[in-house]
Amino acid sequence: MPFDVSFVPGYVVRLLQYLPQTLWVVAASLIFGLVLSLPLTYARFYRVKGFGRACEAFVSFIRGTPPVLQLLVVYYALIRALLSLGMKNGEFVCAIVALGLNAGGFFSEAMLSALRSVPVGQTEAAYSVGMTRARLMRRITLPMALPVAAPNMLGICFVILKESALVFYIGVVSVMSGAKLISSSTFRLVEAYVAAAIIYFPICAIAERLSALLQKRLRRYVREAA
Repeated sequence: MPFDVSFVPGYVVRLLQYLPQTLWVVAASLIFGLVLSLPLTYARFYRVKGFGRACEAFVSFIRGTPPVLQLLVVYYALIRALLSLGMKNGEFVCAIVALGLNAGGFFSEAMLSALRSVPVGQTEAAYSVGMTRARLMRRITLPMALPVAAPNMLGICFVILKESALVFYIGVVSVMSGAKLISSSTFRLVEAYVAAAIIYFPICAIAERLSALLQKRLRRYVREAA
């Protein structure tokens, strides 16, 4: 069946109804991942006995396995328990948990690398004047590390946005799963996926612009703090 561009606008309109659900899953996953990355990074940076090694193993698993495998493992591990609790939209929870675990592992790696880039002399000078670990992290380490971590962390946000297309594997209705439904019912595969790309591209472009503005503000904050 030859490609017919006249079908694309109609498919874009149909797919837009799935966009709010897609963005909701992405936002919830990123928030969950960011919260998860904080104890992961703390345990790895300060080498908390026992827990630090477990966090290292978790991050290694996240970095070393495909996202779709993580999604399926979480889904089959949780879905029965969620259904037994009477949760009707258990697949949404599974998608958020899986993508959030993925984001948390990569967020932790980005934050850890940034924290290790802070000169040792800065921390030694802070400890020498009696500064506590919490105050050191808030006043010196984080302000210096955040601009370093920001580009990688924002890049991870883009990756999670793209990985959200995988949630159709577990039955979550998103832009990508909507394109699959259209293509299976109309046999217009190329047109359906082109329509999905037209939706994803401006979202990524806007997010990229916002990330550039955020990085600029972070650099300004560091200069003012210095």
